[in-house]
Amino acid sequence: GIGDEVFFASCLPEAISRVDRVVFECMPRLESVFRRSFGIETTPSAIVRGMRHKKALPEGVTAWVPLADLPRMFRLDLSMFPGVPYLKPDTEQVRRFDDYRGSVGVSWRGAQGSIPEIQELFHGAISLQYDQAWDEELAQPKDLDLRNDIEGILGLLANLDKTVTVSTSVAHFSAAMGRETHVIIADPKTATRGNIFPFKWVCRKTPRRTPWYSGARVYDGIDDYRARFKPKG
Repeated sequence: GIGDEVFFASCLPEAISRVDRVVFECMPRLESVFRRSFGIETTPSAIVRGMRHKKALPEGVTAWVPLADLPRMFRLDLSMFPGVPYLKPDTEQVRRFDDYRGSVGVSWRGAQGSIPEIQELFHGAISLQYDQAWDEELAQPKDLDLRNDIEGILGLLANLDKTVTVSTSVAHFSAAMGRETHVIIADPKTATRGNIFPFKWVCRKTPRRTPWYSGARVYDGIDDYRARFKPKG
């Protein structure tokens, strides 16, 4: 998914420092973000099933490595997690959503589970839920496609005081920019992609923190969040 691409891209700086040239094959919606953030070339990826085998490499390229293989080289122990922000929002998009500066953004449903109660935590919160249903009434940002306009989403998140969300792409966007991000792990029984615990947040081993993102706090369910964090307003 798009959140996975952002997550594993945290290893790109180490790869870039070791070679003369990197061409990042990524989702088209993320190309401009990665070009700006890492200063590298990008090319749109094709969605394939199973392991991809590159029979013919682009001209001038000597090796092709799946993005998710990079942690096997660059994240072997906790000392190898820099935890620094690596996504850079577009300045024009940040100005575009300046009216939302200081707001709280929330997202309560994703493929790895849902917590509807998140909608009730903050008075006046902004909905970041792209598939918001007719009976979910939180205000959404005006003139923003929360599914496809990634540049706009990053600009909005850069203005927010904090983002409170389940494990979904919004969590990775916010945390990868170094913004304050509260990730609440949902009950796996509510997941739509099998009952898979989102290992990326390693909540049960390091409560309240994750080595992947310095600006993220992790909570093991809504009760843990309410006990550890007291929302204001």
